[in-house]
Amino acid sequence: MHTFAPRYSDSHALIVGISAYQHAPKLGHAHQDADAVAKAITKLGFPAEHVTLLTDENATRSNILRQYLSHAITAGADDRLFVYFAGHGHTMSGHRGDTGYLVPVDGDERDLSTLVAWRELIDKADVIPAKHLFFVMDACYGGLAFTRRPIQGASRLIRDMCRRFVRQALTAGKGDEVVADGDGIRPGHSIFTSHLLDALDGNARDEHGNLTASLVMAYVHQHVGSDGRSRQTPHYGFLEGDGDFIFDAPALATDPPQHTGDDQFYVIPSTLPDIEVEPPVEEKIRLYLSEPSRRIALDMLSATLFKRFDAAVSEDHFPLQGGNFKNTDIDERLAKYDTAVRDLESLVILTAHYGGAEQLTLLRKVMCGLCERFDMQGGMTVWLAMRWYPVLRIFYSGGIGAVANENYAALAAIFFPICNGDRSHQMVVLHMCEAYVSFRRSEAFKRVSGHERHYAPESEYLFKALQPHLDELLFTGRGYESHFDRFEILFSLACRVHGASDWSPYGRFAWKAYSMGRTNDPLSAVEKEAADAQDNWPPVRAGVFRNHLILEEGLKRLKAGIGNLNWH
Repeated sequence: MHTFAPRYSDSHALIVGISAYQHAPKLGHAHQDADAVAKAITKLGFPAEHVTLLTDENATRSNILRQYLSHAITAGADDRLFVYFAGHGHTMSGHRGDTGYLVPVDGDERDLSTLVAWRELIDKADVIPAKHLFFVMDACYGGLAFTRRPIQGASRLIRDMCRRFVRQALTAGKGDEVVADGDGIRPGHSIFTSHLLDALDGNARDEHGNLTASLVMAYVHQHVGSDGRSRQTPHYGFLEGDGDFIFDAPALATDPPQHTGDDQFYVIPSTLPDIEVEPPVEEKIRLYLSEPSRRIALDMLSATLFKRFDAAVSEDHFPLQGGNFKNTDIDERLAKYDTAVRDLESLVILTAHYGGAEQLTLLRKVMCGLCERFDMQGGMTVWLAMRWYPVLRIFYSGGIGAVANENYAALAAIFFPICNGDRSHQMVVLHMCEAYVSFRRSEAFKRVSGHERHYAPESEYLFKALQPHLDELLFTGRGYESHFDRFEILFSLACRVHGASDWSPYGRFAWKAYSMGRTNDPLSAVEKEAADAQDNWPPVRAGVFRNHLILEEGLKRLKAGIGNLNWH
């Protein structure tokens, strides 16, 4: 039994960066990454004399473990310990799953005894009394078991988070991914550490000025996942406890308000008690989907989430007049939309991925509501077009979620919900095609930073923006790109087959087909698959297409359209 104060007594850090390996390939930026992180946390109140920096020849296995375990003696119960490692990671598969390792400068992957097992760090953390411990690893690992919790941050919660015991971790990628050593938005740094440094420099602070591990983890996960040069997805969460490692918070710099009773301390018993907290929306959705008896609860939840979404994307928050249409204006509006759609998007993704026949009505209701919410209004062309972005985003996310589980009945429900007697309103897929056309006409996504020269800027932006959320909910990993391309192909084909116009959205898949000369591209693969299966092809059987003859005609028209593109 121990009492924790709503503040830190002291701060400690162990920073490791290895570029010049003895037995493993050399890295270009790990040493520099470690130097920069050490400087960043010193600015956040970590005393320089308590920041241990081990680089290259000093970062041996024995030194790393010696310095790490020294905190069993030097750290106090009300302290925080930050551990950062930049270097090679290694994953081994066993009969109980994967085990992750970090590779010290003298480590040899052929001899596991020379490596530092991730489990070793976690197990030995038991003897380190510091109430808060945050691991950040610029390397890939397998076999990490995390739980996710909502991001805390409001000032009234900061002291409570500071009182609670916690062990958190953030890694640059999963065990089957390759972490980039360079290509960061900061010259001389990796992609992962570049975004980490941005987070620590203040980009991850909330509106109250708080900077916590949860905020840093969410920021890095989103920005690395959506970085155009990235092929990795950060992995993060809670290993133990329910507090939050706090880098900086204005509330901790002031004395807590005086109340009667002993509310300055939070008691942590040897076994943490069950705490009655509101579960995250995603957990509720999964629970309601898994239990047929919760159908009414799921329906009520969806109505609540839709109302919140409707209010969050209203003209009060996204005015249709004003603005200079600079890149930053578009970027900021898209970022606000991305935040506003998250909960409703989670509902659509999880329902489309896991939902059975009894949940298809819910999907249809949501999609109808999304397409019927806009009436004709006056305003600036770009902002009017951008009103469709949150709807198109949810449409894409749900469709990709369905495709990832081959749930084509759910995809048909997303494409063709029965909204009212007018058949034109049954074709949500055609509304989305019109939205795509409005984006093209307004060139809204050509104005987004980094997308000025893309042939399919709408598709490229969505590809990057959707990945973090889909990967968090469905663990799509390396399969994400193929799921995305397949959905876009089915979307474009549905527009060709069911639409009156001779146009359909040309996304990333169209560029691949155009530039690869129609060999080994995603469209060719879908075409072959459909030709082999004909009316037994799952999207045809599920009703996305009426029969294979109509589908073949749509494919011909789509290929002809791609052939006529002037993409040079």
